[in-house]
Amino acid sequence: MIESMQVLTFVPLFDIRMPAIPTLVFGIFTEIAAFDYVEVSDYFEMVFDISDAEPIDQNFEALGYETTFFLYNMGSMLFLLVLTPVMLILGYILKLCDRF
Repeated sequence: MIESMQVLTFVPLFDIRMPAIPTLVFGIFTEIAAFDYVEVSDYFEMVFDISDAEPIDQNFEALGYETTFFLYNMGSMLFLLVLTPVMLILGYILKLCDRF
């Protein structure tokens, strides 16, 4: 179900006219499917020195893609992507230490 919801969230990005209510519903779907629970935009601006960039068009801005930078649009998923290998390595090290 999550995969289909993630695909449905991109429907408003097509170049078609949609009424306001479906656009709001798709915005809610986008918040759910993005798994973006932590606001990280301030951290990204400090770390990556991202200057203000305009969204591609109004449809992208309505769905929360405020800029064309991929890392900025990933949100908190970037931290999960970075932490997964770190946690695997840490788990492997702890497993080696358990033998002693």
